[in-house]
Amino acid sequence: MRNLTITLILEILFVSNILAQALPIAIDGCFNDWSTSSANYQDKHNDGADIDLLSFSVSNDSSYLFIKFEMANELLLNSNNELFLEIDTDNDSTTGININEIGADLEWSFGGKFGKLYSPDGIDTVRQINICFMALPTVTSNIYELAIKKNIKPDGKNPLFKNDNIKICFVDKKLNGDFMPDMGAKFSYSFDNSLVPLYKVVELEKQNEQFVRVMTYNTLWGICVNLRLNLNKC
Repeated sequence: MRNLTITLILEILFVSNILAQALPIAIDGCFNDWSTSSANYQDKHNDGADIDLLSFSVSNDSSYLFIKFEMANELLLNSNNELFLEIDTDNDSTTGININEIGADLEWSFGGKFGKLYSPDGIDTVRQINICFMALPTVTSNIYELAIKKNIKPDGKNPLFKNDNIKICFVDKKLNGDFMPDMGAKFSYSFDNSLVPLYKVVELEKQNEQFVRVMTYNTLWGICVNLRLNLNKC
C-alpha cells in the first residue's frame, strides 16, 4: 500500500506543478533578473522537429504575467514559425480550445503576431495591444522573455484572467512539433500577489561629458506614433 501511495503522489506531481512567484522582471532582453526563479519547467531534449523546446519560467508582478522560455535552436520569434503559447486563463479544461489536455482561452501565435481569445461570447482575434503583449529580444535568439498584462479585457468585456490560477503550454504546430510540457503533463501557475521591489530607474544623465549619444528613429512615423499612443494604455 505504501508503494502504491508513493506512485500516486509522483503521478500527481508530474501532471500538475502548482507554482507561484512574484519577481521584479524587466522585459529588456537581459535575463539576469530570472536567476532566482523557482517556477520553472524543464523539457526533454531532442524531442522536437524544427524547434526543440527546452525550458520555461513564469513570474508576475502586480501588473503583468512574465514568461521566459528557451529553445535549443535560434529563431526570429515574430516571423516564419508555428510556435504557439497556450494559456488556460480560467483554469477550466472545459472552456477554450483543447490543447494538451488544457482548455486554452488565449492562443498566441508568435510568428503570426496575433492571438485568439475564446470567451463565452465566441472567438475573437486579439493583437499585441489588446493584451499589452511585449517580447524581447527583437532579433534572432534561442531565449526570449515576454509579458502579458494581467488586469485587462482584450475584447472590452471579458477579463483575460478569470482568477489567480492558470495553466501554460507551448506548442510547435509543425508536423511532429514539440510540446512543452510534454503531452499528458500540465504546468499550473498561481499568481503571487506579494509586493516586489521597485525597478531601478535608469538615469538619462551622461556619466561622462565626452560620451556621444546615438538615437535611432522609426522611419514609418505614422505607425510608430500609433503604436506609442496605444502602448501608453499598458
